[in-house]
Amino acid sequence: MKTLGISGRRKVRQWHKIGKSKHTPFPVATAASLCYNPATFRQCAMADPESSQQRRRDYWRENIRIMAWLLAVWFLVSYGCGILFVDQLNKISLGGFQLGFWMAQQGSIYVFVVLIFVYVRLMNKLDQKYGFDKEDTAETEEKEDV
Repeated sequence: MKTLGISGRRKVRQWHKIGKSKHTPFPVATAASLCYNPATFRQCAMADPESSQQRRRDYWRENIRIMAWLLAVWFLVSYGCGILFVDQLNKISLGGFQLGFWMAQQGSIYVFVVLIFVYVRLMNKLDQKYGFDKEDTAETEEKEDV
């Protein structure tokens, strides 16, 4: 896109105000695209703090939903398989051991480690969706430059 000098910008703005041009000379972005775009988030946050707060609320709402699902799996595996359903699981044999015993001793630990990796992956996706992954890297780069 060709950049205009100061006088060129004034003319374009004046033409737009007068109504000679039906189209705006500069690309127009919606508030939502500015706020969810990591490159322009700071402009949006300064210009419209309400949308920034709404963006953060949406982020935390999804964060809580992810944690609730993962905690439900954690509860089901640790309490359910290790205590509540142990009698039904003991009817199944895994490597010579009863499944209820194995889940209480070994299986739950494996599930917990998998939950950690699932949580990291989901949070990285969530950070990318709301643009929080780019902010942290930009701030650390600025600190390193100083």
